[in-house]
Amino acid sequence: MAMYTLSPKLAAESAAYAYASRLATRDTVGEDAPPILDRDFDFSGNLIQGVSGTLLERLFNHKTGFGVIGRGRPNSPYANHHIVAIRGTASGRDAVTDLHCGVTNGPNNKRIHAGFNHNFRSMKSNLTSYFSAPGIKLGPVHCVGHSLGGALANLTANWLRANYHVPVSVYTFGAPRVGRKDYANSTQGEMENIYRCVHGADPVPMVPVWPFVHAGADYRLDGARGINPAAHKMDGYIENAGRFNDYTQMHIDSVGKQLTPVRLKYSDRHQVSFSVYWQERISNALITLLKDAGFYTAVVAQAAIGTTLTIYDVIAQKLEDIARMSPVYAEQELGLLGCMLTFAGNKKAVKAADLTYTFIRWVLRLTLERLFKSAKSAIQIASAVPA
Repeated sequence: MAMYTLSPKLAAESAAYAYASRLATRDTVGEDAPPILDRDFDFSGNLIQGVSGTLLERLFNHKTGFGVIGRGRPNSPYANHHIVAIRGTASGRDAVTDLHCGVTNGPNNKRIHAGFNHNFRSMKSNLTSYFSAPGIKLGPVHCVGHSLGGALANLTANWLRANYHVPVSVYTFGAPRVGRKDYANSTQGEMENIYRCVHGADPVPMVPVWPFVHAGADYRLDGARGINPAAHKMDGYIENAGRFNDYTQMHIDSVGKQLTPVRLKYSDRHQVSFSVYWQERISNALITLLKDAGFYTAVVAQAAIGTTLTIYDVIAQKLEDIARMSPVYAEQELGLLGCMLTFAGNKKAVKAADLTYTFIRWVLRLTLERLFKSAKSAIQIASAVPA
């Protein structure tokens, strides 16, 4: 069966419609589907529920609508296809899930974001009921989502491939990173297509930070390079996606860019801005320094078993060791830390005597806090405005 691709406009409208699930019931879901979706897909009765948010909600298994499933209409080009559309953060309580960074095994048995996996596991019973129902024709599946919903669409796609062996494509808008490198590589090998659409200024796709990585290339909807939390809004994604007939018209950034060696100089700090460009350069510079000094493999191995906080404790320890190895590495590290401080909005000068575990950990914390603060603001702005 042909794997027809959802157009950028159709995928974005699907991601937006998933937000209607939060207040829907099984009797009402599908009644308000926009015409662009209703023409080809029937969402009637197919509500996905899940658990997110605070510890108490998880403890008492408090479920809310998290998405919808659409079945291709018989006379549509998408006959026997299915859309699984999962919403992003619809209230402040979901932000706990968005930015908690423990790790656990995901649907493809690779290490992933623990908060996202908790959400996904709470939805599996609904997904199983639909895809294992008697008489269901298992055709291609399109997994779609915005923000947190993009992360859950990614996990859903891997689960479908592992359990039903159907062709699956993933379409996300402003989605965060889901797992480590082995998860991303496995996902890229299993999916028919991955269309990971981003606004250049959206901070949410930048978190969680390395060693979490994205699966698939960036499909850029605009050329913005600064960081603007308002760029995360779903209505902006719909508007921009509608400008493209297909994904080849978008600017595509290769996922291989994260492997480009970067060695920063202390004088570079005067050029640093709070932007996607400098976030990428700083991340690449950290990876380059760890590789140059021979510590990269050890840090990645720790990343496979620990939490992000533990990983950055380990990185701080390794950077202290690296600074003592040679003046060349110490100078490279001064450049990295100086640029990190400027990125974090701190103008403190850095000296060789500062290259201690305590100071390095403080710089890492400031950098992460500014990036995550921007991502949290983006999530709050997006959840405050109806999709």
